[in-house]
Amino acid sequence: MEFNLNSMYDTALTTSSRQPQYFSTFQNLYKRYRVKKTHLDLVFQNNYASPVMVGMHVEPPGNAGVKWLENTLVENAATLPYTSLTPLSASAGQSIAKISKTFDMAQICGLTRQQFDANVEEYAAIMTASPTRIPVLEIAVANMITTSSDIISYTATFGFDCEFFDRVL
Repeated sequence: MEFNLNSMYDTALTTSSRQPQYFSTFQNLYKRYRVKKTHLDLVFQNNYASPVMVGMHVEPPGNAGVKWLENTLVENAATLPYTSLTPLSASAGQSIAKISKTFDMAQICGLTRQQFDANVEEYAAIMTASPTRIPVLEIAVANMITTSSDIISYTATFGFDCEFFDRVL
């Protein structure tokens, strides 16, 4: 599963549109927004009878579509920047793991806070679109024993630190 880490207009890359609660209210009040930080809580539950490795990886803007976790060995994935992996034991519905992270958009984009704040056009978006430069969050699961499919449930909770501007009059 992939998500737009700095888009409040459409957070889900691979499914239909998802927006934060009350975003439509802000759409009526402002013309543009910019996400400065994203807080993420992932809770995984193993519904399968074998152990798995669950995790997330953020790919900076410009490398979208690479799918690093999907195409990387677990041993190598742990060394990637902006990556968190955790094992989930085999207890069919009993095993739960949580990953919590806060991502600073300036840091992910390789900029200082001052550079990020000064470049509104590059990192902001109109209220009815996603920004043009999107860091992609990839959520992945790897079966630790067999190549059979895994049944993992997860909940992703996003919190956005953002600014709205160009007030609608």
